[in-house]
Amino acid sequence: MGRARRVSFGVPAAEPTEPTLVRTAICSYHVIMKIDRRLARLRVRDMEHLVAITEAGSLRKAAKASGVSQPTLSKTLREIEDAFGAALFERSRTGLVPTAAGNHAAAAAEALLSELGRTRDELLQRRQIPFRIGCTPVF
Repeated sequence: MGRARRVSFGVPAAEPTEPTLVRTAICSYHVIMKIDRRLARLRVRDMEHLVAITEAGSLRKAAKASGVSQPTLSKTLREIEDAFGAALFERSRTGLVPTAAGNHAAAAAEALLSELGRTRDELLQRRQIPFRIGCTPVF
């Protein structure tokens, strides 16, 4: 018994050559770098929109709750899905249903927003407000 080979339409596939493996590795690296750059462009507002879409179940309801237009929210969702490299929602006539990746991304977005809020509250509590007393001279 020899090594198993990939078979396509009954024809044994050739073993990948060194240049093919290098090209594949380079292409994979560029895809990963492109996704990383897209993730870096996401804003906190995008995460708020992702959570709103997940909770509302439709772009129209989420847009109304977020105070933005439906086309803007639709574009934001496309950008988020592009950044994550996965479809986060299944679209239907009745609305949007989160996929497994969508549920995971929404949970991560909620955790991120929660942590940002908690950090803001801690910083506000630590902020020292100077106490000043003013008086006029007494003659």
